[in-house]
Amino acid sequence: MKKTLLFMVAGIMIFSLAACDKSNNDANDVNEPDVIIDEPTDENEIEEVEEAEGEEGFVYGAEGEWEFAVDTAVAKFTIPAGMKYEVKSDYISDDGQTATIELWLEPLEATQFWSIRITNQGMVDSYEKAIEHTIALQNLDSYTNWASADLLDEVEYAGIKYQTIKVSTEWGTDYFLAGYKWGWEIVVKMPEKDGGFAIDGEEVKSLMESLSVVNIE
Repeated sequence: MKKTLLFMVAGIMIFSLAACDKSNNDANDVNEPDVIIDEPTDENEIEEVEEAEGEEGFVYGAEGEWEFAVDTAVAKFTIPAGMKYEVKSDYISDDGQTATIELWLEPLEATQFWSIRITNQGMVDSYEKAIEHTIALQNLDSYTNWASADLLDEVEYAGIKYQTIKVSTEWGTDYFLAGYKWGWEIVVKMPEKDGGFAIDGEEVKSLMESLSVVNIE
């Protein structure tokens, strides 16, 4: 009888311990928060985000529609607001002694493609030769009917002298500013366009007044 009673008490104790252990486990399952481990971000993804958020620099093909400060090893100038731009040449040698940088420009309010080019790769070593070279590049002799080049006013922006040139052909009229400074040939080309910018307009003046080049002579 005593043995039977002891077995019954032992069984009740074992059952109680098992029930308590199960309750504790259930409580832990409910109260324990889920742990979320973030996957490490790929370094390339970080670089791509930073590049997308930053401004595009002066590299071939770069384009935009806002004020753009060009700051290179050979020249500095600012494209005024209200214009589209596209970089067509960004060549600068490692030592900065040889370069051709060129941008195509267009007003937002008119279809009038014009350009600015700064180079020392055209074998030009004087102001007079810059004028002659600008006219020669227009290949006036190749036109079937007629073509002419007229020298208009000389102007000066930021200490650099430019000759205004009017080139007329059977296909239309283009205006140029041809200048030279410290080994650099500087040429602005602008077609005549009703409702567009003028070669002596405020937009051109703003751009040219902001332009400076380094001395490589």
